[in-house]
Amino acid sequence: MPGFPSASIARGAELVAHSTLFRSAYELFYTSVPPAEKRAVKPFIDVGVERLGDMAGAALSKGCLRLISPGAAQPAILATAAGVGLLGIWVARRLDRGYVLALERSLRDRAVELNLEDVHDHTTRTILTRSLAGALVSLPASTPTRNAEPPTPLDPVRRRLSDLGSGDPARVREALEDGPLDAALTAQVIPLLAWDAVAEDAQRALRRTGAVIVGQLMDAMLDTRQDFTVRRRIPKVVAVFPSARAVEALLVALNDRRFEIRYRCGKALAALLAQDAGLSVTNEQILPIVLRELELSKRLWRSQRLLDGCEEDELVGDRADHGLAHVFTLLSLILPKEPLRLSFEALHTDNEMLRGTALEYLESVLPAQIRDQLWPFLEDKRSAAPSQRSREVILAELLLSHESIRVRLQELRSRRETPSA
Repeated sequence: MPGFPSASIARGAELVAHSTLFRSAYELFYTSVPPAEKRAVKPFIDVGVERLGDMAGAALSKGCLRLISPGAAQPAILATAAGVGLLGIWVARRLDRGYVLALERSLRDRAVELNLEDVHDHTTRTILTRSLAGALVSLPASTPTRNAEPPTPLDPVRRRLSDLGSGDPARVREALEDGPLDAALTAQVIPLLAWDAVAEDAQRALRRTGAVIVGQLMDAMLDTRQDFTVRRRIPKVVAVFPSARAVEALLVALNDRRFEIRYRCGKALAALLAQDAGLSVTNEQILPIVLRELELSKRLWRSQRLLDGCEEDELVGDRADHGLAHVFTLLSLILPKEPLRLSFEALHTDNEMLRGTALEYLESVLPAQIRDQLWPFLEDKRSAAPSQRSREVILAELLLSHESIRVRLQELRSRRETPSA
């Protein structure tokens, strides 16, 4: 559509796009360039190269007008412009890789200037630490300088970061054993919990560091984007650091979508409350969580499996319903712990008298709403009506039955372990 109006519109659109979209995107490519290089190169590119491009375009148009007949000049100019545009697209597609390489070079060159202590955001700290470790691992063994000076040795933190990111189990274990972890090292160690070969070493290193890293651990556990293996192994680490912040985060995690996260957080929360009498949770915090667990069907409960095994429930063996065990763990946070544990164990014996005593005790201590929801899971044919005996009498009988419960459980386990003839 040749003519002055279309030429005016095309030129105006080009100027608007050049001054807005193009300029804003174009300036981003200089973020990875050191300031000294930017000052030296940018004027040449902005003025010299751009003017050279205008000259090249004018020369191509002039050549088409002189070498081609006037009637065919316009299609030739448009075809040439289209060809140059396609060439520009090919060049632009290569800019992304060049930009990434420039960023990596800038990060390696400026790694020593990064102050991790000034970064308070967990996500930023993690990315920064991993990038720094990757840059250190990629450094050659010796880097010659202009004056042939020997390379500067890595400081202890950078050396440990390099070892932790090496992928070599021996180097990783050595770095984990080399003293307490600071915030930067902790961010690098937490992902190692997903690596079975060094997971236990990483857990020990995190525990030795102390309660100062509870915040980082909680952030990683609550981050659903984090590796699931890391998330389910963090509660076992947090269980040795009693603090109000840990309790609060574990309560939040008790609503997680994954059962194993909820299960291990319940165990960790029970361990924290047992260590520090000053920590506590309320009925209003725990009872809604218990009711939600009880809303799950029995079929779904029995399908729950713990990927790291079930070492906490060795006494009751494979018959222990993990969903039911989790509910009793939660109830022990607000009700007497020892009687609840004995009741849970008694429910897994084959002695009707012991089971009856346990059920009678549960009838007397559980809130009505919880009792009505829990009873179908206990496979008891009686109604959940309150017992006629006092709670103190039932509790005394349950405590006296402690040894009998243990003996019955040991007998059942021996039967399961003995192969049939």
